[in-house]
Amino acid sequence: KIVKYLESNVTALTQVLAYHVLLTEVLSTQLKNGEKAATLEGEDITVTLKDGMAYINDAQVVVADLKAGNGVVHVIDAVLVPKDLYLPPGLKAELAVEEPKTIVDVVVGRNDTTTLVNLAEAAKVVGLLSAATPKKTLFAPTDAAFAKVPLKIVKYLESNVTALTQVLAYHVLLTEVLSTQLKNGEKAATLEGEDITV
Repeated sequence: KIVKYLESNVTALTQVLAYHVLLTEVLSTQLKNGEKAATLEGEDITVTLKDGMAYINDAQVVVADLKAGNGVVHVIDAVLVPKDLYLPPGLKAELAVEEPKTIVDVVVGRNDTTTLVNLAEAAKVVGLLSAATPKKTLFAPTDAAFAKVPLKIVKYLESNVTALTQVLAYHVLLTEVLSTQLKNGEKAATLEGEDITV
């Protein structure tokens, strides 16, 4: 609904797009925690540096420093919306985006982990992965990663819940580990029981 509204309202669309632009080139190495920067739209954005990640307002920078002849692009995982943007009654509430409650919510919300979600449902491990405790780390293979696995093996896993559960459990740690905490050569025990090596 919001996208349709923006597509039909050039003024609002221009305002949103302008809120994603700074009239100066800023590389990721120049970002400072708590820094504010005026956008082309006029309103400021706020930079947050946390756990080795950079955030612009609430959007995480997922790819940084894509250089071009006339500037630089940083790819973010959410749309920035200026506070003074006018939206018709009812649409503003739809902009409130909560942090995913579980790691399952994270992968379900992506468009490149559909195979993983389907296999997790087939193995009936969604409940386990959704449990609030203990904190977990999921190494989530993308659809492209599964596409590299021979089709016969995928079909076998789909028809063998025990083997499928074993493979999926090998992608889970029963503790939360951020990328900034990973150490070269470190071993970690998976839910399956066997160690993985960093």
